Amino acid sequence: EGETPKALEAGRARSHSRMIAYGSDEHQRLWDRYLDLTNPYESQWGRMTADLFSAQKQSVLSQVRRIGERAHHRDDNPVELPATELTAAELAALEALAVNPFDLERWIKSFRVESRELTTTITEATGQLAASEVGLATGFNVKDPNIINGIERQAQKFAEEVNSTTWNALKLSLQEGIRDGESIDKIAGRVESVMGERIRSSAETIARTEVNQ
Repeated sequence: EGETPKALEAGRARSHSRMIAYGSDEHQRLWDRYLDLTNPYESQWGRMTADLFSAQKQSVLSQVRRIGERAHHRDDNPVELPATELTAAELAALEALAVNPFDLERWIKSFRVESRELTTTITEATGQLAASEVGLATGFNVKDPNIINGIERQAQKFAEEVNSTTWNALKLSLQEGIRDGESIDKIAGRVESVMGERIRSSAETIARTEVNQ
C-alpha cells in the first residue's frame, strides 16, 4: 500500500492540471481501484506459473527416474542403490543432470510464450485505468509498437529470471545429493522439494511482482 502503481504514475505525469497528494483520500481511492483491478490477475498469474513449474518438475523427474530404472533392471534383486553404487554410465548421466537440470532455452521460451498474453491483458487494463483517471481522450493503445516492445521485454525478463533461479536451485541440490552418495529416490525427492517450493512461491511472490511491474 506504499507505492503508487507505475501505470497510474505514468498517466498522471501527463496531466499537469491534476496533482494528487501521497496518502490523501484521492490517492487511497486510486490505490484501491488499482487493487480491485489487479488482484484477479495475480491469481491468474499464480496458476499459470504453478502449471509451468509442475510441467518442469515432471520433466526433470522423468530424467532422474530413467537413470533409476537402468540401475534396477541390471539387478536380479533390485534395491534402491546409492549414487556410489551406480555404474559409471549411470553416475555420469546423473552428474550431467546435476550440471544441466533442464533445457534452459526451451523453458525460457515456454514461460515467455505462456506469459505474453496475460502480460498484454494486464498492461491494457492498467493502461486504460490510468487513461481514464487523467481524462485522456485517446485512451490507451496496447498495440502501440512501444507498448508491444515493452510487453515482450517484460515477458522475456520474467521467463529468464524465474528459470535461472530454478535451474540454479536444482543444480545446487542435485550436486549436493550426488556428493553425499544419496539414492536415486532421494535425488528425486530433492527435485520434488525444490520444485515444490517454486510452485508455492508462484501464487504469492512471483505473481505479485509480475502483475505490479
